[in-house]
Amino acid sequence: RMPLYLFSRAEDYYAAGGPPGSGGCFTGNKLLAIIGPQATEQSWQVVQHEGFHQFAEQIISRKIPVWIEEGLADYFGNGIFTGDGFVTGIVFPHQRQMVQLLIKSENRRSIEDLMKVNSVQWASELDFTNYLQAWSIVYFLLHGEDGKYRKGFDQLLAALSRGTGWKPAWKAQFGTDVDALEQRWRQWWLALQDNATWDLHARAMVA
Repeated sequence: RMPLYLFSRAEDYYAAGGPPGSGGCFTGNKLLAIIGPQATEQSWQVVQHEGFHQFAEQIISRKIPVWIEEGLADYFGNGIFTGDGFVTGIVFPHQRQMVQLLIKSENRRSIEDLMKVNSVQWASELDFTNYLQAWSIVYFLLHGEDGKYRKGFDQLLAALSRGTGWKPAWKAQFGTDVDALEQRWRQWWLALQDNATWDLHARAMVA
């Protein structure tokens, strides 16, 4: 069991250790989140995002690269809880559009540069584009090209849970040619259609 505290009042959340201006956080030993008078879709997304951080620290590893951990946290944050199940992998049209705009932007980081950002830099910037890019890369590794990279990504996480450093774990599964991976990531996202995950959304709605 993992400690979870939900607050109806923001002032109680801050008094319990929640960072000012945030809606939820994992402190290293407990998960805190503001729910307000009634839970909303957004508040659930915060709980699910921070809940992955809590799960990752206790079950996978404390040394997951920040871009992988934040990408996975957003991946599960975007999931839809159906009451007795959880549907992940849905891409909404606005998300697809944002990723495509990011890819076309001259100001974005390369994937190789994003991999070099450490947790201190990430926390000091809290740049939305970092989260968006990290999520899009993780999504590609889980679903891109008919799931071609998913097994390797699963094995990467398994290696991290055994204490393997992330660089040798990454090299063992994906090699050293990050530029080639970036090209495939770009091409896949730019070709993604609006209704690409309609079946997953339908599954969640029916459930």
